[in-house]
Amino acid sequence: MKKKYLMAVMIIMILCFGLTGCDKYSSSYSAVLLVRSNTSKSASTSFYKLKGQLAFKLKSKKANGVIKYKGNVEKGEITVYVDDGDKKELFTVKSGEKVDTSSVSVNKGSVYVVIKTKGTCTNGSFDFEVK
Repeated sequence: MKKKYLMAVMIIMILCFGLTGCDKYSSSYSAVLLVRSNTSKSASTSFYKLKGQLAFKLKSKKANGVIKYKGNVEKGEITVYVDDGDKKELFTVKSGEKVDTSSVSVNKGSVYVVIKTKGTCTNGSFDFEVK
């Protein structure tokens, strides 16, 4: 009886972990004074120092949705990617540069925004919004 009970618990745990799954991208970074916000419609982050990768998951409700974005970094280089089923580079921003409210079309469903640094970057902020 004990073996059957243990086996049932193991099967339930495996199903729970298997059905919940994982997101396509994960964040892996080291940071000083990092603030981030993520809802289904928008994502933003600002930091004093950042090294690594930040990932955000947004949701586009329209077949021809649009993602609007802006960002800047004082020192360093950051490349931002968007993945709505097809990963593509959104923009690259280097020391002292700003990207101001541009937009790109995205497909309906989950939209991943991935921020990747090249080395350590300082004083940056990024905003993304799906419409």
